Amino acid sequence: MQESVRDAPKQCPWCGEAYEGHPATCPHCEEDLAAEGAAEVAAEIARLTREDEASGAFRHPPRHVFRRVRNATIAWTAATLVLIGTGLAASGVGAFFGWMFGVITLIVAAVYWIGDLLLLSPEKLTSADRAFKTYLKCLRESRWEYARHLVVPRAREGHRARPAMEEIKVLRADYDLSTADGLKGWWRGLLGPGNGVNRTAKLEKVRVAAQGPDLAVASCEIAITAYPSWILVTILLNIIILIIVYLATRKSRRLPVQMRLARVGGRWYMIEPVPALSRAPGAA
Repeated sequence: MQESVRDAPKQCPWCGEAYEGHPATCPHCEEDLAAEGAAEVAAEIARLTREDEASGAFRHPPRHVFRRVRNATIAWTAATLVLIGTGLAASGVGAFFGWMFGVITLIVAAVYWIGDLLLLSPEKLTSADRAFKTYLKCLRESRWEYARHLVVPRAREGHRARPAMEEIKVLRADYDLSTADGLKGWWRGLLGPGNGVNRTAKLEKVRVAAQGPDLAVASCEIAITAYPSWILVTILLNIIILIIVYLATRKSRRLPVQMRLARVGGRWYMIEPVPALSRAPGAA
């Protein structure tokens, strides 16, 4: 196991004192170390990774870890086939629910399939811009394994702290990035639901600037909105109530339609513009 670059002893650029771990501020002079320390660690990781590549120690991750089609895509597609099949085979209320929910799952499955097909395969990540945007896409779509293998192995060593953000109910936490769940935990605790709130995230101002032939700096802003979980439950309950009211108040009638056609000059034409609808028994 290689020594973690991130957890190696470091020296504060402000006071010169040594410190260990990953504090947000220097334990001696209390100056902010986050940005300065991250830049130094990134430069060292880049240098060591280039040495690994030159020595043959660096290997591209195997192709099977970059799965484009998710299990959720397959599940939604299967649900669509089952529900639409139910709509075709059933009648009355069963057919209504089969078609209604079948169309809903069809839309969801289509969104998943589009997302899968738009995700770039690793061999197409030939620029820093493509790699960064693909990484962001993985975060938005919870493709944690794909995202993790877009990071060089040395950067997945050691721990990384996530600071607390009271306004959006994010708690401070520390994650071991050398584990499969480390990256997932760090990002999901920021972008996903938790602590009694749901969160939505929007990526803005995505930029990638080259700093040489083999180095680039990427940046973006993540606009995170948090709202209480009960709001979503209330919306879903109201939708269910509206569906029940619709089913309880709807009226329907089956109309037998019969219309005649005739072939004239080799083509078929309607010879009745409207059907003759018979009155229902007992109608006036």
